[in-house]
Amino acid sequence: MNGRRAAEVAAGVLVLAFVAAYMREHWVEIRDYRWDPEPGLLATATLLAAAALILFGCVWTALLRALGEPLTITAGLRIWFVSNLARYVPGKVWQLSGTAYLARREGVDPVHAVWSSLLAQAIVLAVAVLLLLGALPATAARVYGRGAQLALALATAAMFALYLSPLFDRAYARAATLLRGGSPPPALGLRNKLLLGAGTALAWGVFATSFWVFLEAVTSERLPPLAAAGIFVAGYLAGFLAFFTPGGLGVREGVYVVLLGPYLPTSVALAAAILSRLWLTLVELVLASLSAVLPAGERRLRIPPASAGAPSQSSRAGLDA
Repeated sequence: MNGRRAAEVAAGVLVLAFVAAYMREHWVEIRDYRWDPEPGLLATATLLAAAALILFGCVWTALLRALGEPLTITAGLRIWFVSNLARYVPGKVWQLSGTAYLARREGVDPVHAVWSSLLAQAIVLAVAVLLLLGALPATAARVYGRGAQLALALATAAMFALYLSPLFDRAYARAATLLRGGSPPPALGLRNKLLLGAGTALAWGVFATSFWVFLEAVTSERLPPLAAAGIFVAGYLAGFLAFFTPGGLGVREGVYVVLLGPYLPTSVALAAAILSRLWLTLVELVLASLSAVLPAGERRLRIPPASAGAPSQSSRAGLDA
């Protein structure tokens, strides 16, 4: 175990120890809170969370298809769900390594698999920042500060401008050619880029809604939907960017506790944050298990030709099937 991985393990252990000590000290308050579990709402939240995660996986699969990789939906979802579980393993490289390994088993170019994962994460983060800034400006300012909030907005706008420009396609083609040689991959095209961004925004919207419904299902408080969505996105962003703990463990929950403060007692907010982590992890495990046993099937995501000339059979269909 190298030093960085050991530091991540130590950070995770410290976070868990702090949470356990805090909950033990405030257990009476947590126990006596008027929890109001509603199975119907919890089932709805679970279905919404599963739908959002499937949408994220479909966006990544469609991105690979746009790069000319003939990958079925079920195979793409299998790779996405299983490799995403590796983020809970200390060492950020495991998720990308797992993606490359599983993709290669499906006949996908590992360079395309890793690049599409990085690009998908960049789109996910950029859309999340936009949603946070738009849905809950006060929360964004509280988490990042008003100066940082403006910087985030400008950086995100610049990121999307670059992503939509032909310069992005040329840079990727050059990088991919240097990494693996041969002919450059097909350009994504403006239409596919817009569809990928729209699909990611839809997935985030469904994901944030699932968190709001989850809080409605387990607590007796009624949070405004936009506030719950902003809190969820802020916590997820913070956890994703926290490279010192596996899966953002403790960081996401800490942001939830701070931002849920106006609506819930601190100890109850912490308990709800932990319950949401356990709930979402269980959803991810179930989806990964189901994707591992489902047949690959023959259905393909169709994308339109990304470049001029006669399209190949593998690049003939698209996101807008």
